Amino acid sequence: LFGFDEELLQRLAWNRGQTSLFDRLRQMAGENRTADNALHQIRFLSKRADQMPVYEFFALLLGADGGRQKILARLGQEAEDVLDAFLAETLNHEQSGLPGLESFVDWLQSSAPEIKREFDQNVDEVKIMTVHGAKGLEAPIVFLVDKGAPPYHGRHDPSLVELNQLPTIEGNVSGFLWIASKNTAAPISLDALAEIKELAEAEYKRLLYVAMTRAEDRLIICGTSGEHGPHEQCWHEVISRALIEKSSEQVDDNGQILFHRWQKTAARTLSEPDGDNDDKVKDIFDLPAWVDQSVAREPELPKPLTPSGAQALIDARAAKINPVSPLLRGEGETVSFALQRGTAIHRLLQTLPDMGEQREDAARRYLSVGYPHWQKSDEMRVLKQVFSILDNPEFSMLFGPQKSRAEVAVSGTVELGGKPRLISGQIDRLYVNGDENLAFIIDYKTNRTPPVSASNIPDAYVSQLALYQLLVQRIYPKHAVKCALLWTETPELMQVPQSMLSAQLAKIEQP
Repeated sequence: LFGFDEELLQRLAWNRGQTSLFDRLRQMAGENRTADNALHQIRFLSKRADQMPVYEFFALLLGADGGRQKILARLGQEAEDVLDAFLAETLNHEQSGLPGLESFVDWLQSSAPEIKREFDQNVDEVKIMTVHGAKGLEAPIVFLVDKGAPPYHGRHDPSLVELNQLPTIEGNVSGFLWIASKNTAAPISLDALAEIKELAEAEYKRLLYVAMTRAEDRLIICGTSGEHGPHEQCWHEVISRALIEKSSEQVDDNGQILFHRWQKTAARTLSEPDGDNDDKVKDIFDLPAWVDQSVAREPELPKPLTPSGAQALIDARAAKINPVSPLLRGEGETVSFALQRGTAIHRLLQTLPDMGEQREDAARRYLSVGYPHWQKSDEMRVLKQVFSILDNPEFSMLFGPQKSRAEVAVSGTVELGGKPRLISGQIDRLYVNGDENLAFIIDYKTNRTPPVSASNIPDAYVSQLALYQLLVQRIYPKHAVKCALLWTETPELMQVPQSMLSAQLAKIEQP
C-alpha cells in the first residue's frame, strides 16, 4: 500500500528496540520521500477510520484508493481471493458484531480466521507447494524436488510419549513415558523410539506416493544433497533403485549421463474380431435406443428473488422505491445519511427489546461508536423514534421477549409469472401466538413522509408483505397470518388489508 521495498522495510523495522513502527516512520519521514508519503497517508486513513464503518473504510481503501491494484502488482493474482474474503469478513462483522475498526481488529486477532484458496487447475502458471498442499491436485508436468535428507532424524525424538500409543503396552493405560538419551534409555524406551521411527518412515513413503500420483503425463525427480551425498532412503534414491534398470540413459555430446528416463509402454490395442464372430460381438455390444438420443437441456431456474424486489415482476420501473425519493429522506438530508438512519433504526429495534434496563445505554453507545460523524441532533432524533416505539404500550405485544422474533429468515419456492421462483427474504419482526392461532408480520419503514392511510401504501411494499405472508402461511397453516407496516417516523402500526395483499399477489402470480 505504501510502496516500501525490502531495503526500506528493513530500515524501518530492524534494530529499533522499544521504538514503535509509527515513531520510527516519523523519524525516517524527513530523510526519505517514500516514508514521508506513507506517514501522510497513514494520518489521513486514521482520520477516515474514525468516521466510517469498517466495510466502507476497507472497500474505499482497496477500491477508489487503488489499494487492490497495488497489492496484486506486488503479490500476484493469488491475493485476489484473500482480499475478497477479507472484505466479506468486514461486512459480516459489521452486520453481526460491534461497530468500529477497533472492534473488528480485536475480533480478527482473537478469531484468527483461515482462508483456504482453491487452485484453478486450468491456469497457465507454475505452482510451488508442499506435498501435503498438493493433495487432490494434478498437473501435466510435476517436479519432485528432494533435498536428499533421511526420512527421520534422531533430533526429532520426543522426550515424552503417551503410554497408550506404545505397541508394547497392553490395555488402556494413561500416562507418559519419559525417554532419556539412548545411552541410558531402558529397553521400553528404545522400543518406543524404534516404533516412532518406523511410523515416520511409513508416513514418508506414503507422501512419496501422494507426490508421484500428482503427475498426469510427466514426473521429473530431481534434487540436491549435502557433501555426504543423498541418504539411501530419500525419495530420489528409492525411486532410482526401483526404476534404474528399466530406464534408458540420456547422455550429452561427451557421453556424460544427464539423466535417466523411464517411460510406460504403450497400451495394447484390441485385435479386430473375426468375421464369424461379428454376430456375437453385435449381441454383446447391443445398446439401448436412448444412447443415441440427445439429452434434454436442463431448464434454467431464475435467480432467487427477494420479496422487496417482487414488484419487478409486475412493473420493472417500480421494482423498488427510489432511495433518492423524499419518501425516504427528509429535507436537506443526503441519500447516504437516510440509508444510515434506516440501518441504525432497524438494528436498534432488532437488538434492544432483549436488553432490558440496559437498552438505553446500549443504544447511545451503538450510535456514538457506529456513527461518530452524526450530529447530536440526528442521534437524539433516532433515539426518540426508537424509544417512542419500544416504550409505547400499543406495541408491547410485538416486542415481547417470548412470542416475537427479530430478523426472521424465510425462503421457499413459489409459482410466479408462470415459473417456479425461489423466494428468500428476512422479516423485520414476526409475532406468533399459538393460543390465538395468530402470526403477525411487521416490516419497519423509516420513510420521513409516511402515507396517511393503507390505501396509499406503495405497491412495492404490499408485494413484499404478500410474499412474506405466503411463505409464513406455509409454516403456520392453521394460523391467521396478518401483515402490518411500522412507520418509525410517526410512529404508527398500519395493518395492510387482506384484500390489498391478495390483489397484489394475484398480479405477481399471473404469467
